[in-house]
Order: sequence, then structure tokens, then C-alpha cells
Amino acid sequence: LCLIESMESFVPLKIKKVIMQTHESGEEPPNLKLKANNAIFFMSFKCNGDDPSGEPLDYQAIVRKTMDGKPGHIRLEVESWAGKP
Repeated sequence: LCLIESMESFVPLKIKKVIMQTHESGEEPPNLKLKANNAIFFMSFKCNGDDPSGEPLDYQAIVRKTMDGKPGHIRLEVESWAGKP
């Protein structure tokens, strides 16, 4: 079973809200935040496919992005759960 085929029941994914936090979070413009080597993303989204009733479920996630400065090196840590924390 192809990964794409196994994920079809979860599409569409509807992003509800994303908050990005960087070490310097504050006054810098959003385009500079996106270039930060280290950042934490707090996300809420709606996804189909998990609930036996067929109803979309609300999810929360925290994604930590870290880079060590070497080209091509990136680490993503993801925690995700259904419902409110």
C-alpha cells in the first residue's frame, strides 16, 4: 500500500491556526521568523479519517524545528493529539 493511498482518508487537512515562536520572538517580520534556525510551531487542525463515525476530528500539535548550521541538517520533533490538551 502506497503512503499516499493510505493517507487519502485523512485528506483534506484543514489548518485552523498556527503560532510560531522563535528565540527572538517579538518584533521581527514574519518572513524573518520563517528563516529562523530554531522554532516551535503550535498548530490546530481538522482531519478526516480517525473517528469511526466518519466525523472530522480536531487535533493539536507542537512541532519543534532545530538546525545545527550544517547545510541540509534539520530535525523536526512532532507531538500531536486529538481534542484539546
